Amino acid sequence: MATAKGFLQLAKQHSAENNTVSCYLDSAVEEIDQIDRIITDFLALVHPKAEGLQFINLNDLIADVVILVGNVATMYNIAVHTQYTELPLCLLDTKQVKHALLNVLQNAIQAMPQGGLLQVDTVFDTETEEIRISISDTGNGINRENLSRIFNPFYSTKVEGSGLGLTLTNRIVTHHDGHIEVYSEEGKGTTVRLCFPTNQ
Repeated sequence: MATAKGFLQLAKQHSAENNTVSCYLDSAVEEIDQIDRIITDFLALVHPKAEGLQFINLNDLIADVVILVGNVATMYNIAVHTQYTELPLCLLDTKQVKHALLNVLQNAIQAMPQGGLLQVDTVFDTETEEIRISISDTGNGINRENLSRIFNPFYSTKVEGSGLGLTLTNRIVTHHDGHIEVYSEEGKGTTVRLCFPTNQ
């Protein structure tokens, strides 16, 4: 895949004066990137076993991921608000959970192409001994029919979506003995809640 992309980029350098050819080559590179993302997500879906487990503070990890998507949110005129409460340490695979958080945050941003509010909250439920991460957007929301299918592999309402992002996110969370809750109302937005137990 990398070799094919390299040859296309090399070909583009030699066709800089031909706008039509250059556009075709750009499209080909984008398609290769899309295929690469699908393969990466698929492999992660097939081999979801958490291996790099360590006790971490989820607030710190979430803050890092929010910074990663901050520039994109600004480009879309999206305000990002966070509210973190004190959390106990949680035994997690940092890389996998980071991937899951990125998937949900990117979906939330893409749901607000005209701008809006992205809210990220954390809370610790002392009764269930679980950490809940709520990620909310003010996009168009998801209708009931689509809501029932969002975790199905290869299902996506986005033209460029692989349909594996939320499937993988759900798999990652469940492999940490957690669960995901999704609340959505058309015209008002969506909230995705990732819940992780602290009593493993």
